Amino acid sequence: MLVDGESGQVLVEHNADAERQPASLTKLMTAYIALDALKRGSVSWNEKVAVDAADIGEVGGDEARMYLVPGPQVPVRDLVQGLIAASANDAALVLARRVGGSPAGFEQLMNDTARKLGMAHTHSSTPSGITTPGNYSTARDLSTLALRLTKDFPEYYTFSSEQHFAYGKFEKRNKNWLLGKDPQSTA
Repeated sequence: MLVDGESGQVLVEHNADAERQPASLTKLMTAYIALDALKRGSVSWNEKVAVDAADIGEVGGDEARMYLVPGPQVPVRDLVQGLIAASANDAALVLARRVGGSPAGFEQLMNDTARKLGMAHTHSSTPSGITTPGNYSTARDLSTLALRLTKDFPEYYTFSSEQHFAYGKFEKRNKNWLLGKDPQSTA
């Protein structure tokens, strides 16, 4: 499904209502909820969140992560940056516990938010998007979420447009090769 980001007009679609595992696109909802909590003031950008072993213990060695370790406290800003810029599953799980109070609490927030946004064919069972039974969405619902995310929280672009992300010894270059390209350049 291709949607004009300004008008919301659907330009082309094929099987846009087929329910599928959304994988890392699930983190769009995690970001939406985290940014909403920041906007409402229930979480602050500079607040430090302790990393719990139970949160990061679920992250497999082959998953995207920012290599959080149990014990240290990490600023919410770093967690949001890792979530959006590096698609870090460990950041998603730590933020979910902080914002939702527990994994189950965050799952409920995800599903309540989906209903509030009109995402009728979405159900979330994980904040990271790792393949999990009961975690599904459609291209149409994900386009609704993406449009609302960038409209309601334009600061999302600050993180998603970062060309480099670093946390401790971990560094990652954004996979979007269009970042940093000058559209006016003819070279």
